[in-house]
Amino acid sequence: MTYEALSYTWGNDRASDKKEVQITAKGAIQSLSISRNLHDALLALRRSNESRFIWADAICINQDDAKERSQQVRLMGKIFGGAWRVVIWVGEQEDRCYCGERLLESRPGSLTEALSGICFIVNTWLAQQGRIHIKATYSTVSASGAPSEEDHHNFGADSQDGVTGNFWGSHQQIRRSVLRFFERRWFSRIWVIQESVLARSAVVQLGPYQISWDWVGIAAAILVHNPFLSSDGSQREPIPTEVTNAYLMYRLSASQPYFEPLKFSFAQLLQLTRLFKSKERRDKIYGLMGIPATDSIAELIVPDYSKETRTEKIYEDIAWLILGSKSPLRLLSGAGTFGRFRYSGRSWIPSWHEPRPWMILPTCSHPRFECASGTAMQINSAHQKPGLALRGVIVDKIGFIQEDRDGHLVFPGMDAKAHSSFLHKVSWSMENWQKCAMTMTCGGNGMGYPVDDIVSHLADFAAAFLSERLDWALKDLIELDKVNQSEVGDVGLDELKVLARNGQADRYVSAVAPVRHSYRVFVTESSMFGTGPVDMEVGDLLCVLFGAEVPFLLRPCGDGYLVVGECYAYDVMHGEILRTLASTPDGPLKATWLKLI
Repeated sequence: MTYEALSYTWGNDRASDKKEVQITAKGAIQSLSISRNLHDALLALRRSNESRFIWADAICINQDDAKERSQQVRLMGKIFGGAWRVVIWVGEQEDRCYCGERLLESRPGSLTEALSGICFIVNTWLAQQGRIHIKATYSTVSASGAPSEEDHHNFGADSQDGVTGNFWGSHQQIRRSVLRFFERRWFSRIWVIQESVLARSAVVQLGPYQISWDWVGIAAAILVHNPFLSSDGSQREPIPTEVTNAYLMYRLSASQPYFEPLKFSFAQLLQLTRLFKSKERRDKIYGLMGIPATDSIAELIVPDYSKETRTEKIYEDIAWLILGSKSPLRLLSGAGTFGRFRYSGRSWIPSWHEPRPWMILPTCSHPRFECASGTAMQINSAHQKPGLALRGVIVDKIGFIQEDRDGHLVFPGMDAKAHSSFLHKVSWSMENWQKCAMTMTCGGNGMGYPVDDIVSHLADFAAAFLSERLDWALKDLIELDKVNQSEVGDVGLDELKVLARNGQADRYVSAVAPVRHSYRVFVTESSMFGTGPVDMEVGDLLCVLFGAEVPFLLRPCGDGYLVVGECYAYDVMHGEILRTLASTPDGPLKATWLKLI
């Protein structure tokens, strides 16, 4: 049978958000309670002149039967992949969050403004790509199902500046409407990922308006790659998380024709989707099972919705599956709370239901992230579960930690005078400036990829710092100056100005943005510096685990160690510890078994 599959959000369980409908099942008419959002979707999608076959999970799966739910979850990929089209219902014209507040503005024209803005962004990009024969449009769908194309050329059609130019300065309300379109809750739910990724064809419907999923996905991609578009020429506003979510979903889609589809391991998918939400914690696992991955872990998972099975047990089972994969220690990069340190359960098992926006380990292998990946992970099979004993090296101990930044753009007292004073006195070696630039961004570009060109990265750093875009990090630099004073340097203010000529301040600000609030600077007892989780403590141990691409901070606890989290220390990122062990076997560094608890 030819059918469409409906992708939507359930909403909450309040009685006021429920609707009773009559359905025919097994030859009998039955009453079924469904969410208001699903009810609205079905009303909007029904045709006045013909039948329409739509698959909706709340109706087609018995939600009160744990066994049936567990069975159907494994079929979700086939269901959405087998539909001739997926209809993505993002809500009525006025969407509401769970607290009942309006999420989108109700003023006339705000929705058409948002859809027109999406079309403008995409059409500008298509023109830049030389694809002038393709035009992004949206339409209004009548009760008969006949779409009528809307005029989206009523603004900005003659702009010569492209998406990143002066368009936003003169159309601030349009930009705001576009961004708020993405803030609808559909873009934040875990289950919609595979529903959109597996679609052979997909259309987004918002009330009576319809727009291709391709245009929404491309617009998200453009916004993600221009994260600091300013509305007034100076103020830089980061984009909402939901835009990044939409970009990820679109890039994972094998059916989209405009970008090379991204493909990740199951462990990477678990990490990349930490900001998506789910009603049940186990759905952070089950909601990803249908997405094509570079390994077969999802095929080994058996969904279990029985009340007897605890989420912690499910997470532990997944962790052991990952430890048996090609890149096992990617698991530990997802561990750690990255807030106030909380120890519940096994510290080496990630809490995948807790939001974690970013991690140091890049999405691809790179020579600048070869901490100990030159050797295989060594696990002590004699050690009994649920602990995990790994072979590694305790490199150093944390001796100093920079104070919390508290989210402030500028530290109290760190004004322009302090900035100028630091610049006029500092003089480091080129190598130390490069180490500093890399440390501040944890060696990444802010998009999950490693820095390829250190020289350009340093130029970007110089441009950002000299333009006072990094005032919030001034205390970090002052502390690093204490470490670097032991070495004679010849790169000061004048040399930084020369470097900055070839740098892009915005690019560095974008690269450092995810690090800024989740990590802070540390200095070890031997004066090695790096960046680690905000909840690290003096006395935590800097460790290199065999087979790992990044170092980790471990905290002694009883007869074992708690995993505080991954960290970045430039001096151990390139296999230095393995080479030291090989060249000086009788030296102070020794390989040992580390019991993670």
